[in-house]
Amino acid sequence: MKRVKFFSITAALYFCGCVFTIPREYLPIHKDGRKIPLYEFQDKERGISRIYHKYRFYSKVYERFMVTITHTRKQKKLSLNFRYRGDDWIFYDRIVVMNDKKDRMIWAVHNLDQNVDILKRGVTMEEIDLPLKYEQVVRLERLLKNGQEVKFWLRGQEDVIFTISDADRLANLDVIKYYKQLDLISI
Repeated sequence: MKRVKFFSITAALYFCGCVFTIPREYLPIHKDGRKIPLYEFQDKERGISRIYHKYRFYSKVYERFMVTITHTRKQKKLSLNFRYRGDDWIFYDRIVVMNDKKDRMIWAVHNLDQNVDILKRGVTMEEIDLPLKYEQVVRLERLLKNGQEVKFWLRGQEDVIFTISDADRLANLDVIKYYKQLDLISI
């Protein structure tokens, strides 16, 4: 009986480790003695840290956007990272984030701003990072809070719209809340 329990526990831990692996370099953040769902990566060579929500690592969803904090000892910056499959469309010139209440934010972009990653044959992932000013952070927070459904829209020769999961919407709000609590200068 002990062997069956041991095997069950080992199999469960192994399976959970494969599905929900957060790399060791990412350290959990604690606030008031409690672990919060944010993780920090410290780049000691450059003297910067990046903070991500744990859902960045958990989700196998291709089309999403996540908010990321980058900071030094004195300054902080928030960026919006869009990730999507780039197999079918190439040319777009605007990214629109909108909610079901028709609140929206629009960025003009150039295709050369994106990073391209080929996962396997036939699957091309593209991502683009957009730094946000403090006023944009406030608008994005309001857009995420006020809407039950949030989408991002790539506009150009062909348009495509992606719906963001509610978990990602709430995760982005967690990161924005933590960003506003950091006692650093916004850049």
